[in-house]
Amino acid sequence: MGGGIMKKTLFLGFVALMLGLLSTACIEPIVSDIAEDNEKPAAKKTMVFRATLEQLDVDTKTSLENGKTVVWNEGDEIRVFTAGGDPSGSVFRLTSGAGTASGSFEGLATIGEGPYYAFYPSDLVPSFSQSPLAFEARILPYQLFATNSFGAGANVSWAMSDNVDDLRFHNVLGAVKFTLKGDAGIRMINLYTRGNELLNGTLRIAGLDGTPTVSLTGEVNEGSQFVQIAMSQAVQLNSDEGVAFYLSVPAGTLADGFFVEFIDSDGGAMIKSAKGGSANIIERSVIRSMPAFTYAPQYRSAFLAESEDFAAYAGVNAVGAGSKECTYTEGVSQYAYRNTDGDPGSRDIRFQDWDAGYALSFQISQRDLPLNSTPTVSVTALGATGAIASGSGTMKVIKKTPERVWLYDQETQNGYVIKLED
Repeated sequence: MGGGIMKKTLFLGFVALMLGLLSTACIEPIVSDIAEDNEKPAAKKTMVFRATLEQLDVDTKTSLENGKTVVWNEGDEIRVFTAGGDPSGSVFRLTSGAGTASGSFEGLATIGEGPYYAFYPSDLVPSFSQSPLAFEARILPYQLFATNSFGAGANVSWAMSDNVDDLRFHNVLGAVKFTLKGDAGIRMINLYTRGNELLNGTLRIAGLDGTPTVSLTGEVNEGSQFVQIAMSQAVQLNSDEGVAFYLSVPAGTLADGFFVEFIDSDGGAMIKSAKGGSANIIERSVIRSMPAFTYAPQYRSAFLAESEDFAAYAGVNAVGAGSKECTYTEGVSQYAYRNTDGDPGSRDIRFQDWDAGYALSFQISQRDLPLNSTPTVSVTALGATGAIASGSGTMKVIKKTPERVWLYDQETQNGYVIKLED
């Protein structure tokens, strides 16, 4: 605004000078070509897009079992962009077609003519690149449960079309289906990769003006190598057909296998694991259906959910009361470790807390601790360790992430969380 005022002042001073010098000249009216500061932006108009979802297939790559299809749901929103348009795009909400694969989306926008680029769900797209044309979105680790389908927003997809009547969406992810039987109520499912790939992170879909490419980037850690379904209320199992749970997973992952935690509403948990192999690799737009099984709790869920680097639990079997006897507190507790190379090598670990008055040492018979391995572990307990006592025996690695392992002693039914340092 300051620049406009100066220009106008200088222009008027020049006119006054000319009037003084050429008082007898014929003066033309002065018309300013400066835009007014309160000039209104282009008005938004109502637009309607017709959008169709790509269907996912089961392993046989036929139609979904029992005639099920991937459908739009009430409240679904897509975000639409155009080349050279607003980089934040415009949001369009489903107005008709809920419960079907094809729906109409309506919204107010200043979008011009196509081609149009659209993304679902609308709230996962932080940016749209104009050069080169690309989406950048966020694949979240948390998904919602839906009966016989995917939770809202889990089936990430995108579309491109020259007109508003033909937005055909392409699935980005694949899926894993678990069918559980029994009489428990399931409140959470956590799926972890046994490999080094990401299961959530920053998604980039590039080459929209040519051959599209998809990539997923982020830091490899505990938070980026799992996906979770959390139920607003426990889902009751049955002993007949069972209950199906679907998790959307990035294509190309799980080649090295995976493990899954099933958490019930009574504080119990069951772990199932699968080895690596081509049969478990996730394919885009394909559902990997795992064999149905009966849920039976094995461990206390509080032990599996432990977030500290080190911890010692008594009674972590599913029927026990369970209690955390010793824990590591960042900045207060201390730990030390020593690893030896070789095959199998070894790990020596100690964590302690002088204020709490305890020290726990572990001598582990092998350095590498893959999931389901059974190393020999010697425990030395000093001070206020509660029900944790010194002893030696075989333990099982029941859970492993990039930073930690969970060891279970079947004889004592105690459990330990150990930080991995390499």
